Amino acid sequence: MKKLAKKACAFTLFTMMTLSPLGLASAETPEAPVKPQVESYQDNDKIEEYNNQVDIYNEAVANYNLSVDVEYDNAVQEAIKANEEVAAHNAAEEQRVKEAEARNAQAIKDAEEQNAKIDEENAAGLKAAQEAVEAQYASDVAQYEADVEQYNKDLTQYNKDLNIESQILNLGYKSVEHYNDMINKNYNEPAKKSVEANANAKKLGISDTYELQEAEVKSGRKIKVRIEHNFYNTDINYYEEFEIDANDIITVKALSAPAENTNPGYAAFYYNTDNAHSMGYWMESDSYVGTNANINDYGWDCGDTHTISFKDGKKHAFDIEDIEVIYNYMWMPLKTYKTYNVPKAPTAPTAPVKGEVSFEKAAHVEAQLENTEADIWDFVAEPVKRAYLELLSHMDLFQVPEAPKAEDTAENTTPEIAPIAENATTANNAEEAFAPAAKELASIDEIAAPLAAKEEAAEATTVITDDATPKAEADGFWALINLIAAILTALMSIVLAVLGLKKKNEDENEEADNKVRFRLLGMLTAAIAVIAFILTEDMALPMHLIDKWTIVMIILLAVETVLAIASRKTKKEEDEEEVELMAA
Repeated sequence: MKKLAKKACAFTLFTMMTLSPLGLASAETPEAPVKPQVESYQDNDKIEEYNNQVDIYNEAVANYNLSVDVEYDNAVQEAIKANEEVAAHNAAEEQRVKEAEARNAQAIKDAEEQNAKIDEENAAGLKAAQEAVEAQYASDVAQYEADVEQYNKDLTQYNKDLNIESQILNLGYKSVEHYNDMINKNYNEPAKKSVEANANAKKLGISDTYELQEAEVKSGRKIKVRIEHNFYNTDINYYEEFEIDANDIITVKALSAPAENTNPGYAAFYYNTDNAHSMGYWMESDSYVGTNANINDYGWDCGDTHTISFKDGKKHAFDIEDIEVIYNYMWMPLKTYKTYNVPKAPTAPTAPVKGEVSFEKAAHVEAQLENTEADIWDFVAEPVKRAYLELLSHMDLFQVPEAPKAEDTAENTTPEIAPIAENATTANNAEEAFAPAAKELASIDEIAAPLAAKEEAAEATTVITDDATPKAEADGFWALINLIAAILTALMSIVLAVLGLKKKNEDENEEADNKVRFRLLGMLTAAIAVIAFILTEDMALPMHLIDKWTIVMIILLAVETVLAIASRKTKKEEDEEEVELMAA
């Protein structure tokens, strides 16, 4: 990026210094007036007009020379500024290199210290790896001894399993697996499912064990009711106390009725009381009813069922008007049967072998060095000053010119101002750029005016040799727009001709004939544009943007564009346009 910046700066200055004389100056190069032929006082009007033209020219020359000075001063300032940037860059680059060298020395020192530490760590790591191998071998030996002990136990168990297998086969089973399968299928698996059912059993409340049928006609007497459920060998006890009317009928059942009953089972149910009673089920052992109710029916519904009421309205002397129902439950554990191992001979353990030491040493580090090669920029050369234009001397009004004298002509001739140039190549380019102006700005004094006019008239005459191509009278420069218009016109004609050859067989006959006519007219227009540019422009002269022939070249380009559009339009599009016009 730095080299690119340097090159861009130099290129900008070079372009400014070399291209400005060719048309980039703030003031255009003026044309010198031509002295008239003066013979008597009757030519005073010519003299006055010439003097006015000379004054105008001298003012233009002064402005031009001023613009040269301003341009040169600006170029010098730009060169100084660029060189200051180059100097600052070079100083910064030298400082960077100095600091980088210091950092590189420190990096080398740090790398050496780090490598010494790596050597110490490698030695410690190797020692640790050796100790780890020894420790692993000792552990393997201890494990081997434990495996030998376990092998002896497994061998003893294997002999027992062989004895059990012999007994099972004598009982008529095909194998130990057959015996285990029968035991599990018929006993152990149902027991396991019972355990799961007990674990998922619904939690019951006292209200689930009784039903209350309220009387239509109330007696007005309140009866206390207590219902209690007890589980033997546990601390679990459920009870509820409430009151009913003497005419109401209450029916109390055991927990077997609402709970999840066992299958098979008789008045037995699954009820998850606690973790200690999960391998089995509960069943009612007994029930108790404490009351002197007039109606006390006893029934059976998955356990004892009691229907109690005082609805007959009678009251005896020793009637107890409290109802107490107590249910007791006992635990029925599920029985599971033992299964046996299938005899399998144990594998004798293998004695351990001490392993090899595996350790990979860490590699040394390398110092990361910075680039210490300085990127020094070249200084920008001083700019070259463009050539000055010289002023014309002019005749005084009403002064009749005398015959010229040789010595007066030599003494009064104004010397030309040589261009200031330090770079020979740039100076030569400047002289070549102002060659046309130099021919018109020859030194003229008052006495030599008629001779200068004759020379100017001679230069204005166009001489055509036999071999030279005749050209129109030039303006002292050539136009860039004219060149672009001529090139675009020629390119459009060539593209249309190539496309016409490719699609010749695809078009219809009538449509193809129309396209050929348009393309031929386009080629003719392009030829006229190229010939007109050759006859009206001289590219050896300075370049301007436009001239008096620009409008002609633009018209030719527009004609070529219209012909190109017309030649590309298909018959289908013409028909569509015709239909649209008719519809309108």
